Order: sequence, then C-alpha cells, then structure tokens
Amino acid sequence: MEIIIIIIVVGAIWFVVNQAKKFGAHEETNKLVKKNPPKFRIIKKPFTLDDGSIQQIFEFQMRGSFPPTVYGKNNIAVAISLFDYRDMKCIMSILDWQQEHYSRFFLSSQNLNKINFGSYFPDWTPIGFAFEQTLIPAKSGQIQLLAKIRFLSATNVDKILIGEPISTINVLASLDTPKQRTTEHVTFKFSESGYEEAYEDSIIAQEMALKIAVHIALIDGELHKKEGALIKSWIEKYVGDFTGEEKEEIKTRMNTSMAEAYQEAKTDNSNINEKIETLRIKGTKKDYFETIELLIDIMTSDEEAHRDELAFINDLGSKLGVSISEIQNLKNLKIINDETISTNSQDTNEILGITSSMNKEEVCEHLTNEFLQWNSRIEQLEGEEKVYAQNMIDLISESRINNGC
Repeated sequence: MEIIIIIIVVGAIWFVVNQAKKFGAHEETNKLVKKNPPKFRIIKKPFTLDDGSIQQIFEFQMRGSFPPTVYGKNNIAVAISLFDYRDMKCIMSILDWQQEHYSRFFLSSQNLNKINFGSYFPDWTPIGFAFEQTLIPAKSGQIQLLAKIRFLSATNVDKILIGEPISTINVLASLDTPKQRTTEHVTFKFSESGYEEAYEDSIIAQEMALKIAVHIALIDGELHKKEGALIKSWIEKYVGDFTGEEKEEIKTRMNTSMAEAYQEAKTDNSNINEKIETLRIKGTKKDYFETIELLIDIMTSDEEAHRDELAFINDLGSKLGVSISEIQNLKNLKIINDETISTNSQDTNEILGITSSMNKEEVCEHLTNEFLQWNSRIEQLEGEEKVYAQNMIDLISESRINNGC
C-alpha cells in the first residue's frame, strides 16, 4: 500500500477546517424534533488534495436528533473509534493527530460545545473522517469498518484506550454504526501485513527509529530537555499500543534501546547507517514516515532547524525511498508553521528540499512547483498562518533569484 502521508496531512488541514464550518452551519439551522432517532453511517468518497491527487476517505455522518442524555450538557465532544468487524480488533492510524492520546489506535474527535434541547441534524452531516491509506488493521485482507460513536465530555476524550473508554469516565451515550457484514461503502482492501502479523519486525523497526532519533537529538552534542521529552512521549505512545505482560516487555525493550543509543552516540559508536538499513529492511512505509516525523519534531523542538539535522533527514529519506517532496511537505508544516523556529540563510536549500544532485533545470522546476502550492493556499489562510505562508513564498522567490531561475 502506497501511503502518501505527508501530502495527506496537508490536505487534511483544509478538510478539517471545512468540515468544522459545515458542522456549525447545520447546528445553527437545527429545529425541534420529537421523534427522529439518531442514525449514523460511514460513506467512502474521493477527496482532492492540494496537489490535485485524489485520495479515498471514510466520512462519518450523523442524521436526526442527539441521544437524550446529551441535551443541555456543556463542553460535549463526539469521539469515534474504528474496528474491523471480522474480529472486532481496534484499527490503528498512522497520523498522530488521529490517534488516541496514549496509543496509536485511531480516534477522531469533534467538539460540539453545548447541545441545546431539541437540536438535530435534518440531513446527513459529517462528524469525522479518516483517510483510507492511513488506517492499519490487525490483519490484512478485506476490512469491514465498524465505528463506535461516543458522546462525552471533551475533557475525557484522552481517556479512550484501544477503542474503549476507561472505566472511570462517564460516557453520555455510545452507539455503533450498523453491524452489516456486507456493504460496499464501508470496506477496503489492506494488502500489507496487519499490525499483529508484522509483530516482531515492527518492534525492531521501532527500536531502530528510536536509536536514530537519539542520534539526531545529539547531533549538536547535547540532548536538550524538549528533545528528551519528545522521545519519552513517543516511547510512551508506542508502549500504549500493548497491554499486560506484553506491554511491560515492550517498555523494557524500548528503554534499553534508548539507553544503548545514548551511550553509542556519546562514544561515537552509533553505526547509524547500519540502523537505517535495519529500519529499511524490517520496517514499512508507515515506520519510515513515523520516524521522519519524529526526527522533524526533534529538529524543531530547540527553536532552530540546524543545517546538519536538515541534511540528515533528507539523506535518511533518500535511503528509505521517501521522496524529497514528501519530506518537504512535512517540513512545511513543522518549520514554516511555527513562528518560534528560525533557520540560517545557509539552510535555505535544505528547507526548500533542494539537493546537490539537482541541476539548474530541476531546481527551477522544483521551486516553481513549491511556489504554486504555497500561492494557492495563502488565500485560504488567515492571521499568523497567512504570514507564515507569505514567508515561505518570499523564501522561494529569493531562492529563485539566487539560482538564476
């Protein structure tokens, strides 16, 4: 399965904004209904990304009144978990912002604020979504999606674990989409190994990702507090995918890998190329993107994108078969959209994804494509985000002049 994660992340931002606006518009037109029970469904539909490519999404929709226990409550959210109906195993997500707080299992949440008495949706209304290519089931094959929809306090959304709320929280209402074994709208084929089928290789890949992360964190000679906290949080989220004795075993393995990586990096004996090769062999494209995303988080955490870190990430992507454009789109989100991040003028090529192997024609074509992408987005943005986009356009324009384009 080709996972175009970085482009999906950019496109998803506009999807979230647009759906939030639609949700509010429907709510403003709600009318009193006494006999109109809530109904939910999943539909599969195409979604066009910024680059013109089309990805399939699953849109979670609601129609009718809200569950009676929800009315009159403040600070309400709807949380949606996904399961494979074949074995009722929870489904994972590659996107960290569509994951549970303590694990990598899928969770879509939408704040509804206060639900006034009598409010309802007269038509099918989106309440969440998922990109097909970001979902990882336990096993490969033809996946039948089952969604569990829960209404609860927005402060309790982070207390859902492996698709289920922990016992101490109050769920106001819990409903499922229809448990139908065959429906063309809620199935997809997953050809790679599921997360249970690729168990040991996946753990090894995560150990390598962790060691590579420690390497880049120490690339400037010091493990900063924020970098350490990011790595710790990453470990905790991965360990959160497991339970019981298995969870303790994985936790021990990851802590051991962390200690080994730190010692190897401090003694200049990290054999980083060997670790990258192991990650390439044992991992999947999901592992590659998660690793690169973690590295960029670390790179930007100390408020400066260092030249050596940028070059390392570009080189890593090349060795793992991740394109410069895919890495560049992720950098756009992590660097340009963060006002605290600064870069030196000598880092411009790395920031824009220009490599030494590109000739002048390739550089100019790349800069033109980047300019068109950012210029098409800027009118949809407001405030600081619009300023960041303009900064990116200015940086591209400066680079075009410097490169004689």
